[in-house]
Amino acid sequence: DPTNQSILYGAIQYGQIYKSTNGGASISVIVNAGDFGESGNWVAPYALAPDDPNTIFVGYEDVHKSIDGGANWTSLTSTGSTTTIYCLEIAPSNSDYIYITKSSTIYRTTNGGTSWTNVSTGLPGLFITDIAIDPENTDRVWVSLSGYTAGSKIWRTENGGSTWTNVSGNLPNLPANCIAFQPNTNDILYVGMDVGIYTKNAAQTDWTSCSTDLPNVIINEIEINTGVNKIQVGSYGRGAWVMDLDIPEYCLPVFNNPCSSGYFTDGVVFEDIDNQGTGCEFPTESYSDYTGFNTALNASTSYPIDLTAGASQGVYFAAMIDFNQDSDFEDAGEFFAIGYANPGATVSGNIVVPASVAVGTTRMRILCKDGTDPITQEMVC
Repeated sequence: DPTNQSILYGAIQYGQIYKSTNGGASISVIVNAGDFGESGNWVAPYALAPDDPNTIFVGYEDVHKSIDGGANWTSLTSTGSTTTIYCLEIAPSNSDYIYITKSSTIYRTTNGGTSWTNVSTGLPGLFITDIAIDPENTDRVWVSLSGYTAGSKIWRTENGGSTWTNVSGNLPNLPANCIAFQPNTNDILYVGMDVGIYTKNAAQTDWTSCSTDLPNVIINEIEINTGVNKIQVGSYGRGAWVMDLDIPEYCLPVFNNPCSSGYFTDGVVFEDIDNQGTGCEFPTESYSDYTGFNTALNASTSYPIDLTAGASQGVYFAAMIDFNQDSDFEDAGEFFAIGYANPGATVSGNIVVPASVAVGTTRMRILCKDGTDPITQEMVC
């Protein structure tokens, strides 16, 4: 339980789930497949709801749910198949969206299990070993595939399974056993295979091995622990391993007039972002973090932006968006010279989103500089 370190869950073969409420000093069975007259996989999947750790889902032949920490259980609507469930993944952003797999078939529910839809059309019919869901988008999903079909290891959907795209790239012809998505990145993925771990991001077509110091054995579990910035890996027969996460970092601006000098941004209006009258909010810093503000943009679209200078000094403004999500603002089409604003005045410009923009969350930055001389892209960091 992520909210209570004394509450632990574990399982043995065929999905007999145990719970401890005292940090492991004692345990008790809370559910098993026989409770429902069903069979479970050797490793039957179960998961806590991201928004409520008292809500537990377990997959046997069907999905079953408890909303009181395992004391009582109800059965969700059946998929109509008696094949045992191999994967069960709850969307981090909405626990009504759940994906499950049975052999080469993947099902999805958008209503907490009231109904299920087979969304396998377009996949190559290979055994599905794992599911990764974009933490911010219930429709963006990746699956890893077993078997020895060359060039068919990882597939992605952007629309909840209506269509699928092969993103296997240069992965070796080995079974892909697990996949994990690193939050708050440009779709950094990690795939565990029968030998080694591979990674890529949204800007890359091919995968890179990140298996240094790992034994040459099957990797069958990958967990991303952002709390300690570690990748935690389970291997077949050689124990558990950890590796530091690669955390992309944006450079800081070089313009370092203190806020108290009067050279600062006093307002930004851009689609759903309306951050005005902030003034000298961070008087000891030249850079303010407003990443809590966000808005959605579409490819091949132009959007107006309004930027306001502080009351005492005029400044030149520039805006930048990391459209290809590679943790810099150096690429073509990512920099916009907006113009000069007199003290307390507003200057307007436009941001054009390129047609080839990467889907996902990225970073926007607003810069201001004293005087009327323009800011150029080479001056950013």
